[in-house]
Amino acid sequence: MNIYTLGMPTTVLVDDWLPLQKLSNGTYVTEYAEVSEDKALWGPIIEKMFAKRYGNYEHIIGGLPSNALQTLTGAPSDEYLHKNIKSKDTIWEVLSKSDAMQDFITAGTESAESDQIRNEVNLAKNHAYTVLGVKTLSNGTKLIQIRNPWGSE
Repeated sequence: MNIYTLGMPTTVLVDDWLPLQKLSNGTYVTEYAEVSEDKALWGPIIEKMFAKRYGNYEHIIGGLPSNALQTLTGAPSDEYLHKNIKSKDTIWEVLSKSDAMQDFITAGTESAESDQIRNEVNLAKNHAYTVLGVKTLSNGTKLIQIRNPWGSE
């Protein structure tokens, strides 16, 4: 599997051994990234590739989703911090342009001691989300469709 570090491809050999945990009912599930409902293993295998590249699973906890996307695709990325943006219209323009260009868009919430703490709109703090799309309704209401990569929070 090839990944990109500062634009240079690096090959990482990944075996098919995944860390598992045994549930109380005697079945096993992957320890970290989940196997999808259709039994696809690409998520846990890509996660293992990152763990091998950076030393172990502990070294890949946290961080910015943009770094992972850049490493996987070799594509450039931009980062916008709310504290540096002058108006809601500015961030909406960035989101709208990026969505129209079918860019990968991720968003994150502010840091906290735990991702069990929620913000004022019930999003988990200290967490990353995927932006699936943006839309302005005819009455001017602006909507952002997001997905929680954990899929259960």
